[in-house]
Amino acid sequence: HQALKVTSIRNPWDILVSAWQWRRDGRGGRAEPIEAGFREWASSALSRDPEWQERCGAYDARKLMHPFIFIDGVMSVDYLIRQEAIDDGLEWISARTGLPLGRIEVREKTSRREGGYRTYYDDDLAARVREYFEDIIEVSGYRF
Repeated sequence: HQALKVTSIRNPWDILVSAWQWRRDGRGGRAEPIEAGFREWASSALSRDPEWQERCGAYDARKLMHPFIFIDGVMSVDYLIRQEAIDDGLEWISARTGLPLGRIEVREKTSRREGGYRTYYDDDLAARVREYFEDIIEVSGYRF
């Protein structure tokens, strides 16, 4: 038997804003709220400097998606479902497997985000995200 390996994926620029907001608000009781602004937090998350990350309440941004997509730098899944196109992904799985999969009802979260994710970036930080997530951007086609 062969397994069909599928995972979801999210726009790298958007997921960083969301991860920072999660940490900023101390959601889920998993962490204390942080004081670092987005650009400082994201810069530390992209830095791979554990001391700077700890000071900012960040973590290596690769933990957000890489473990679910790559093993030893090689894509380990057969299909990526883009978060914003979940139903398209389910249709692909259904067609591939013959399993009848229905639509997912996505509940809108309340967010304190002002504007879209692009408003959180300057050109330099957006370019750093593009470089840091180059492998994910290559397999997903995401653009800033």
